[in-house]
Amino acid sequence: MWTAIHCLTGECEAITEKGESSQSWRELLLDLKRRGLSKAPDLAIGDGALGFWNALREVFGTTREQRCWVHKTGNVLNAMPKSLQAKAKGHLQDIWMAETKEDAEAAFDFFVEAYGVKYDRAVEKLTKDREVLLTFYDFPAEHWKHIRTSNPIESTFATVRHRTKKTKGCLGRKTALAMTFRLMMSAKKKWRKLDGAFRLPEIIEGVEFKDGIKQEKTCRLITASPTFGHSSFYRHYSDQVYRPGWGRRCHYPDDRRLYPGGDRRPFGSGRFPQIG
Repeated sequence: MWTAIHCLTGECEAITEKGESSQSWRELLLDLKRRGLSKAPDLAIGDGALGFWNALREVFGTTREQRCWVHKTGNVLNAMPKSLQAKAKGHLQDIWMAETKEDAEAAFDFFVEAYGVKYDRAVEKLTKDREVLLTFYDFPAEHWKHIRTSNPIESTFATVRHRTKKTKGCLGRKTALAMTFRLMMSAKKKWRKLDGAFRLPEIIEGVEFKDGIKQEKTCRLITASPTFGHSSFYRHYSDQVYRPGWGRRCHYPDDRRLYPGGDRRPFGSGRFPQIG
């Protein structure tokens, strides 16, 4: 059994010949950490293999999870009669093709209500991963086609499976690993850049996305009560109050300029603070 981890920046980060048990994945992830992956990835995409997810939670506990919709669709449809599969597949597509998470939740509820009574096993396969099937809505819309499924690594690894099957029994461990590595490096030459690659720095910086749209930080000016005369205080987009005299700072979206109040002067000083 060959296992690989593919990074959406266009690199194959790790290859191992071990299986997909929790221990095998743990060793692979710890090796990545040892080689410099000190910061936990923001998102991991994969099928429902428990070994990977158990190991990921142990090694990189803050990494968010996204289940593969291609694998999930196949698992759900396999638990339904063939005569209904085409129709059910369309209703599943209504979920992950929805423009917003709210619409996806509504389509999800419809599927549960429409098929839950007669095909409870199929619906259970879907609902058990409900939250992690919709994680992609918190990332840029340009990336959705890449992160809804694990197909980027599946299609790349298909050529490796083809070659290893044809040469089964003819290779030792080291030669098989070397061949797999060279095949992956050859396949890498045909990889194209991720759509919306310019969004990656924003993901790294922790910029918030909702329904695929970047959420800008804003500040609201609120006039104080007569007790403070003509002074004012500011409230951040998260509704945390910035009271007079506290000297708290509230930034523009690009974090380069300060709103009034950033000079740490009490607002009742008789002079309205200037924008820095």
